[in-house]
Amino acid sequence: MNAADTKREHERRERYRSAELLARTAGNNVASWHRRSFSVEYKADASPVTDADRDTEKLMRSILADWYPEDGIYGEEFGVQEGRSGFTWYLDPIDGTKSFVAGVPLFTVLVGVADIEAERGRGSSTNGSPVIGVIHNPITGETVSALVGNGALFNGRPTIMRPAPRLKDALALICDPVDTVARRPAYAEALFASAGMMRTWADAYAYLLLATGRADVALDPIMSPWDIAPMGPIITEAGGSFEALDGGEEWLGETCIAARPELLEELRAAVDPSK
Repeated sequence: MNAADTKREHERRERYRSAELLARTAGNNVASWHRRSFSVEYKADASPVTDADRDTEKLMRSILADWYPEDGIYGEEFGVQEGRSGFTWYLDPIDGTKSFVAGVPLFTVLVGVADIEAERGRGSSTNGSPVIGVIHNPITGETVSALVGNGALFNGRPTIMRPAPRLKDALALICDPVDTVARRPAYAEALFASAGMMRTWADAYAYLLLATGRADVALDPIMSPWDIAPMGPIITEAGGSFEALDGGEEWLGETCIAARPELLEELRAAVDPSK
């Protein structure tokens, strides 16, 4: 490793520590809004947004402006802020806003970091490839995180997905049954027919459960870059595969699936027995 590579690796490790701290700080803010009165509005795609979403993303952006003023930011509520360092932060202040509005503690804070100097290939874009991911549930106190090449952590301890069961014994998680059937009918039919158990413990919390060995498959029919950016590092570092089903790069695709590689192969065979 040359001096430039060593410097970049140090910068990644520093941002990894910062990403975990940012997620927890944002989570404290989200928790302060939990089960309080707040206004709810609806975006053009009918997804809800609350005072807490906006307030928390403003806080996250303010912190990053102080810590890393030359880094880019891509957040759900306030869009893109270009940077010059080659690092871009992907922020979702409340992933699972519907759960948040309902007072159900399955929502999380998401932080992902992409590096323009990361190895090109699947998962890359003009902002580089995701190298850092954090999923933090501020109500349960669970945090799963990863830096590419360094394994995944659950509340500071190494974590790995459980060994892949057969599909008939697998616990599969989907976000919205209606959307899943409408957008991915073949996968929905295969899971409904063959998975040992189906649950809708959804949004990013599903991937936290996968990475910590408590579920086996997660399928989400509608995802955005700020949702997806943390998932690749976390799932792959925990021993799984994270893929798009729409033919795009996995973190720029819209429909994504995660599981152990051998379980994904069995699911694909169930979807299309001819392959």
